[in-house]
Amino acid sequence: MQARPLAVGGGLLPPAAAKQPSKSVKSALRHGANFFGMSILVLNGPNLNLLGTREPQIYGATTLPMIEAELKQLAAVAGASLQCFQSNHEGALIDKLHERID
Repeated sequence: MQARPLAVGGGLLPPAAAKQPSKSVKSALRHGANFFGMSILVLNGPNLNLLGTREPQIYGATTLPMIEAELKQLAAVAGASLQCFQSNHEGALIDKLHERID
């Protein structure tokens, strides 16, 4: 199955999710968007691997693996598969995206 572009925080969403009030994948999943059979790739960029460990009094204690686990659980409930990838290098993010293009 070909991956569709999907952006967390407002960007490209499938038509069913675009009708939801929120533009984030997490919120769309919580609001019952239909992702059945979709393959979702979540790209996390530079420094997000430090979430929960770098200045938790400012940025909070939630780590990237915790966020990814919640997203995977929500995706499974919605009938989608979800893969997460984090890199501090822009080229690696682009390479991962290109891997998913048929």
